[in-house]
This record gives sequence, structure tokens and C-alpha cells, in this order.
Amino acid sequence: MGKSRCNYLMRQFVQFLIGFTLLLVAVFFTINVYSYQYYLMRHFVIPGECPVDTTKLGALNDYSSSDSGLMHCYCYNEVFDKGNTGILTDNFSDVAHHDQVKKTYCGAWLWNGTKMKGMMLVASTLVFVIYFLAAMIFEALGTFSMFKTLNQ
Repeated sequence: MGKSRCNYLMRQFVQFLIGFTLLLVAVFFTINVYSYQYYLMRHFVIPGECPVDTTKLGALNDYSSSDSGLMHCYCYNEVFDKGNTGILTDNFSDVAHHDQVKKTYCGAWLWNGTKMKGMMLVASTLVFVIYFLAAMIFEALGTFSMFKTLNQ
């Protein structure tokens, strides 16, 4: 490409398209990360204050009906306060009713909590990473974008 005005405008348009595409990608990924984080927060209820005497049956019944966060209280108490890591693989079959699903509730609780905290970290660093990459791309495009005159 030469140094004519038309060539200069085409180079500027290409740079604009690249920049606009990067901006759209940044917005798309940021919205997706925040929406997934919101989805996790809806399925990972953390109450303001946990009752002291949360039982396994009470946590399961609460989770099956209204899910006010007693499962969080029970699992947090068992894993972090009592050090009972075996509860992560317990399927609650000893307290589950016939119509309740038998699954590893505390294992799912830990995994969802880990994903939620991870999404907070990803969401906060994603914008920085995308714009850092954009700056590197525009630095590389500097030689592609010629100036208007030979003196510049």
C-alpha cells in the first residue's frame, strides 16, 4: 500500500475494525462471566448468619424446599469448623426421604463456592487482560498505520 489518502483511510478503517472487534469481545466475555457468576450466586445461597444447631436433616429439608442457606451453614461447619472432609463425599442417604435426590450436597457446595470465587477473580482481571492484549496488538499495528505526511 502506498502513501495516498485512500490507502491511509483504508489502514485507519482496518485499525478501527480491529479495535471495535476487541471491544466487542471484551464486552461479550465480561457479560458472560458476570452472568455465570450471577447464576452461581442464585444457586449458592449464603445466609447473613448461620444458626448454631444446623442438622444434616434440617439442611437437606431446607435445600429441598426453600433453600435459605442452611446447607451452606451445615457444610461450612462440618468442613471448616469440625474438619470433617468426609462429608464432601457423603450422599445424605442416611437422612434423605424417598422423594429427595441422593447426591453429594457438600461436595457440590464446595465446588460451586470455588467456582463462584474463581469467577470473581476472573471477572476482575478479564478487562485488564483484554485491554493489555489490545495494547500489544495496536503496538504491532503501529508499523501498519502510516502517517499522513512524510514528516510525521
